[in-house]
Parts: sequence; structure tokens; C-alpha cells
Amino acid sequence: MKIARQISTGNILYRESPDFEAGKGILNARFLFSEIPENDMEEVELNITEQEYQSMLLTLDEKKIAVKALCRTKILAFISEWQQANYTARHSELIRICCKDDIPLTQSEEDEMAMMQGIWDRVKALRAASNDIEAEIDTDANYDYNNSPLWPE
Repeated sequence: MKIARQISTGNILYRESPDFEAGKGILNARFLFSEIPENDMEEVELNITEQEYQSMLLTLDEKKIAVKALCRTKILAFISEWQQANYTARHSELIRICCKDDIPLTQSEEDEMAMMQGIWDRVKALRAASNDIEAEIDTDANYDYNNSPLWPE
């Protein structure tokens, strides 16, 4: 298991995901912890089980950060950042056409809007699950967030 950790404290900042590559852990850790200088981060390969990893997460805050990172990984597995940006731009165009220009959308454009709404609904469901799982961690510090039934299929 690869992790990104803070050198000065040893705190885990990010853990491996299916798309973890050299440098990607640091990139994601920098996104989550912009206040920590990059030269205080390192990627490390740990020969530990999932259970041992869970026991390394000492604080509830660290577990909540891990939940956020897992949620981000799940979202990016579903839709990449560049696709999100393109869909946001296209959605804005379609809204301008129908609302500002007062031109009815074609069936193809209506289908596009429905497809983008379906994707956004999935992202919102993942974010809501992340919030619910963090609330579970508040009441049960040993809550297994990786295998939580709250994550949508």
C-alpha cells in the first residue's frame, strides 16, 4: 500500500487508490493539505494490511480526511476532472440558449441536459454518502468507511 505522508509529523495525508502513481499521492495530498509545503511530503510503500492501516489513523479528523479522499477517488473513477469541466461549460451554454436567448432546446440538447444531470446526481450522491459516513465516524471511531453500505453502488 502506498501512502503520502508528512515528513515532519509522520501523519498520513493520502493513501493509495486504484489510479495511484508515483507523484499522484503528493498531488492529491497537496490538494487536500495546501498549507503543508510539498517538501514536507513523501510517498512511501507500506507492507501492511487494510486493518493495520486503519489503526494508523489516529484521530477522527484524519479518518474524515481519508473519507473525503476516498470520495474524491470514487468521483474521479466515475468522471474525470476534464469531463466535469467540459460538462459544466456545455451546461452553461445550453442554459444560455434556452434562458437568455429564449430558444427552445432540440431533443438532442434535452438529452444532453438529462445525461449531465444524471452524472451530477451521481456526484451529489457520493458527496452525501461521504458526509453521512463522516457523521458515522463521529459516533463510532472504528466505523469501516471503506466498506460502508452508505456508498452508492
